This record gives sequence, structure tokens and C-alpha cells, in this order.
Amino acid sequence: MKYRLLAFDLDGTLTNSQKIVTPKTKEILYEARRQGVTIALASGRPVHGIEPIARDLELERLGGFILACNGGLIYDCKQKKTILETSLPRDVVKPICDYANEKGYSILTYSEDGHTLYTNQVNRYVEIEARINHLPMKEIYNLGTFITYPIPKLLITEDPETVEAEMPVLRSMVPGLNVFTSAPFFMEIVPKGIDKFESLAKLCSYVGCTTEELAAFGDGGNDITMIAQSGLGVAMANASDAVKEVADYVTFDNDSDGCAHAIELMLQDLL
Repeated sequence: MKYRLLAFDLDGTLTNSQKIVTPKTKEILYEARRQGVTIALASGRPVHGIEPIARDLELERLGGFILACNGGLIYDCKQKKTILETSLPRDVVKPICDYANEKGYSILTYSEDGHTLYTNQVNRYVEIEARINHLPMKEIYNLGTFITYPIPKLLITEDPETVEAEMPVLRSMVPGLNVFTSAPFFMEIVPKGIDKFESLAKLCSYVGCTTEELAAFGDGGNDITMIAQSGLGVAMANASDAVKEVADYVTFDNDSDGCAHAIELMLQDLL
């Protein structure tokens, strides 16, 4: 198998609608690892929200990596150490949070230990983020004043129409940052230069492979860079059109073991 590092988005990609990795996908992943492949879980989730899947895939025992917050943090599961961590500039956090308050938008981040979700106000999308990551929620209206420690990202959670309309506004407000969607109702605000591909390129150097030996799997807007620039980019059948347009291959959807199907083809050197 010519690919040495496989990177997977989680929601809508490696996990099915029940947020689990199916036995078939696990079996194929074990076979890929038997052939010397390294696994990386690359998600917009914080570390705490990725760890249950990392444990399920035995990344601590067998080796593997977590790329949390869209690549803002890289964690070596076997060595139990962080190898990259990037934070938002302190001077942008309060203006962004204040803007969200003025517009009546829900905005969130995480506690310093990563075990609590902080938000200015709870809406149904904040509840989705908390549920996905198994985090309790705490409302703090003046979030921008409250946050005095480094944070990897801010997340505005509103209806898709609002998120789409506000994207260019936030990009003009904070031209030194990256602003993109991870789901139609999630607007991610992260440090400049932080996206999944840039962090995966650093991880490739760390494990001793090239980005041509990297295969990336995804479905959402925050997956576009890694799908477009990796040696092989695989989009799910349930992916957005923008992701499919830059992919080398479109596999089955996440409820039909799409990742397993593509890996099987890769193991046969058909991809």
C-alpha cells in the first residue's frame, strides 16, 4: 500500500449517524495498520471529544494521532504528548465574542482543561456540539472577558443561512485568522495558517513520510484543504459538493462503510 498516513474526519466520515466506527471499518483499519499504515483522527472537535474514538481504535496501544480543533493541536496517542499547539491571538477573542453578543449569536469555546463547553447562550446547535463531545455546558454571557487563557478556536453556532451570510463579515473583521464551516451551522474561527492539511503536513514530517503518501477522508468545508492537497483525497457520498469537486475519489456514504470501501481499494492498489 503506497499510502503511509491515513487521516480521517470523524462526523459524517469515519463515524456513522450513530457516531460510532462500525466493526467492518475497524477490521479494515486494523489490516491497514498491519501493513504499516499510521492513523490520524483529524476533527474540528476538541481532544476530549475525539478521545473516545481514539480509545475505541486502540490508538494508545497501536499508535496513532489526534488532530483536534481543525489541526490547532496534534497529540501523539502512544507517546501521550502534544507535539503542536496553536492558539488564537488574545486581542481578537473579546471583539469576536462581543460581536456575537451584539448580533444575538451563540458562540462557544472550551475550558482550559478541555472538559467543559463555555458559551454566551445555549441554542440547539450548542447542544449538538456538547452532545457530540460529551461535554457539560456552562453559560457565560461575557465570554470574551472571561477567557484569559489560550484557546485554539471560537465557534459561532447559528442557522445555516446566518452562518453563510456572516462568513464574509467575520473574515473582514479578522483578516489574520481562518474562518470556515465544519457543518452548515458551525462557523469555525481559528489561527491563521491552521487548517487540517497544514497540520497534517507537519505530522507527515514528524512520522517521516511525504504528503504524497498521505490519504485524507472527509465530508465538510473544513476538510477541503486536506482532500485537495493530500496524495489521495477521498470524499464521502454525503459530502458537500465543494468537497466532492476537489476529491480524487468519491466513496460510499458514512452509513454504508464508505471509508472501509475506499481503504479496501487502496489495499488492492486500485486507488
